[in-house]
Amino acid sequence: MSRVGLVALAATLTILGPSLGQAQSRTSGGSRIASSSSKGASPAAVLAADLRAKGSTAVNAGRALQRAGYKTVEIGSALKAAGYDAIEIAGALKAIGLELAATAAELRRMGYDMNTMANALVRSYGPLVVPLTLALKSAGGTATQVARALDGAGLSLQQAATGLRAAGYATVAVGQALIGAGHTAIEVGAAMKSAGYAVMEVADALAGAGQSATAGAQALKAAGFAVADVARALGQAWNQTASVAGATLKNVGYSATQVFGALVTGFQLSAQQTFVTVVELFGVSDGFLAAKQANLAMGQAAKWAMEQGASANAVASALRQRYAATGAQAASAIKSGGATLLATAQALKSAYAPSAQLLASWLSPLTRRNAELFDVLTQVMSISTQMANSIIANLGR
Repeated sequence: MSRVGLVALAATLTILGPSLGQAQSRTSGGSRIASSSSKGASPAAVLAADLRAKGSTAVNAGRALQRAGYKTVEIGSALKAAGYDAIEIAGALKAIGLELAATAAELRRMGYDMNTMANALVRSYGPLVVPLTLALKSAGGTATQVARALDGAGLSLQQAATGLRAAGYATVAVGQALIGAGHTAIEVGAAMKSAGYAVMEVADALAGAGQSATAGAQALKAAGFAVADVARALGQAWNQTASVAGATLKNVGYSATQVFGALVTGFQLSAQQTFVTVVELFGVSDGFLAAKQANLAMGQAAKWAMEQGASANAVASALRQRYAATGAQAASAIKSGGATLLATAQALKSAYAPSAQLLASWLSPLTRRNAELFDVLTQVMSISTQMANSIIANLGR
């Protein structure tokens, strides 16, 4: 008899008592257990089957096979042939000294799929996400296969993102894998940020997974990335222009002030380009609020707004509400923006409701012609010619 055969026989006699030849076939859990008389089975498989038939756990069977001199590759195959499942085999291989990666390689060699492997490895070694993901990748798993396997093994989305990043999978592949596993863009964005991905990596992943710019911006916002970075991501990952990106930012809930700053920083727009875009998106009032908080001069804001078609009335109201401009300041800004003296007066009356005397004091520096001032006062304030002449005289004109 060969050395291996003698060792195997001795191990069996020592551990179990009965000889292999006396082993009987049994049925356990409805599955057939091989006997020592199984034709074509390797000596290791015969021994493993006999050990299982006598109630040995996979761990004890693995140790017995190791003491009998069998190699790791023989032990795993023997345990599988004897009917032990993947979880039991993984536990046995761990017990005889194999690291997680080596056990993963053995399970793959035996033909187990990624889901089964991941479940077995987590049950035996615990949720060691980075070694586990590296092992599954080394076993040939794609990002999608590994992501689904990790999910099936009970690991969190953040753990999966951490593992996939550590394993070096391409960012787009990670996004496709996590979205493909049934997670939302917001969930994936948060998990990838927590795993250490930068904003552009997350954006590329979401765009590569087919998520819309709006869904991507929502996810990046929810993950806590700065609005300027979100704007930049919309331009680079989704190829949006500044104005389109501004609309997307508005649609996901950013304010006019936030969009103003984001377009300046994220798209390197000039103050005028940014202001015009924000006014188009949010209207004159919110546009002026953003301009004020960006320290844009009120006269410049009024001029740019009116050049884009904003009414003098809307500008006057915005100057009062957002810049806390005095009537005189608003009058100067509106007139400088291109409004006629009449339009300026009408806007001031609407926004400030001044007396005729006060309105005249605001308008006086804007014209050298008494006749023009007289016409405007009588028309806008509906006062008599005598009162208008008196008011103008009192101005020292």
